[in-house]
Amino acid sequence: MHTRCTATATGRSRNSPAPRAKQVSTLSASPDHNTLSHHADIARLPSDGALVLRGEEVTTYGGHVNAWGLPANTLIDFRVQPGDGAQMSKVVGKIHGFGALASINHPFALCGGCSWSYDRAARSFDSIEVWNGAWDQTDERALQWWDELLRGGRRITAIGSSDTHRRANPLGHPTTHVFASDVSREEPLLQAIREGRVIVTSEPARPMISFTVEAVQGKARIRHNVGEELALNTAGLIRFRIAAQSAPDGAIAALISQSGELRRFVLRPNREEVSFEHHIQTSAYFRVEVRDRTGGMLAFTNPIYVSIKPLRSSTTGRAAARTAGR
Repeated sequence: MHTRCTATATGRSRNSPAPRAKQVSTLSASPDHNTLSHHADIARLPSDGALVLRGEEVTTYGGHVNAWGLPANTLIDFRVQPGDGAQMSKVVGKIHGFGALASINHPFALCGGCSWSYDRAARSFDSIEVWNGAWDQTDERALQWWDELLRGGRRITAIGSSDTHRRANPLGHPTTHVFASDVSREEPLLQAIREGRVIVTSEPARPMISFTVEAVQGKARIRHNVGEELALNTAGLIRFRIAAQSAPDGAIAALISQSGELRRFVLRPNREEVSFEHHIQTSAYFRVEVRDRTGGMLAFTNPIYVSIKPLRSSTTGRAAARTAGR
C-alpha cells in the first residue's frame, strides 16, 4: 500500500489497516515511490501491532520495482533509463544486498512509465505483481507472462497488490496470503515469498483456497503445499486435493500445468474438498485458478512443483567409478 508520502495517496501509514497473512497475524508492505520518508512513520508504530515491511517502489519511466524489507532510512537509486536492463540488474543486486526482495510491479499497466521495459526473462527478480487492483486485461497479460516464465523453467513467485493510492482502490483488494513459519518477523516472511508459498485472493478473507499434491504410491503420502516440491523417483500417480471456502456460487476452479488446463469444475457452496488422481510422466508444475462466471479472477495459487529424478543405482555408480579410475 502507499502512504501519505506518495503524492496521490490518501492513506495514513500509522492508522492504515493491513491484509492478513497466515490468518493469525496482519502484515503490510509499504513501498512509497522513490522516497524513504515513510520509514519514520513505520518506526513509530507499536511493536505489538501489524508487521509493516519497509520498502520503496523504485519508480522509473520504464517500469516499477518494489523493494521489500529494506533497512530503515535506505533509499534505492531510481535513476535508470527505460530499457537499460544492465543498470536495472545492478539495482536489483543492491536490493538483494540489503537482504530485501525485488518484485516487478504491474508490468503491463497503462499509466505513464508503468509498463515493463527491462529484462523480459525476469532473471534476477523474486516475484511479479500479476494482480494489481481490480482484475482487468493488463492483469491477464501479466498472468500469461508469468506462465511463460514458469513453462521456461523459471520458478518465480506471483503476488497481488491493492496498490492503494486513493479511497477508490480499497486496501486488500486483492490480498496476498503468505504461508510462513513465523509471521511476526520479516525474514521468514520474505523467505516464504521467495519460495512461492503464496496465494492471492480478490478479498482479504475470500475465497480461500486449499491446494495440495501427494504421491499415491508408497507409504509416506505427505501432502505438499504451494511453493513446495514433490520429488518422485519414477513416473506414477499423484493425487490433487482442492477446496475453496466462501467462493460465490458458480465459481469455476481450474487446475493448470505447463501443458495448459488439465481439469476444471464448478465450485458449489456446500461442496467439500475435491480429490482426483493424475498420472505424471515428466517433471511438471501445477497451480489453481478460481474465476467467476464472467471469467474475472477470484483467486490463484502459486505452483506446486513435481520433479521426477530416478535413483542412481549402486551398480551404475560403481561402473562409473571404475571407468573414471582407468
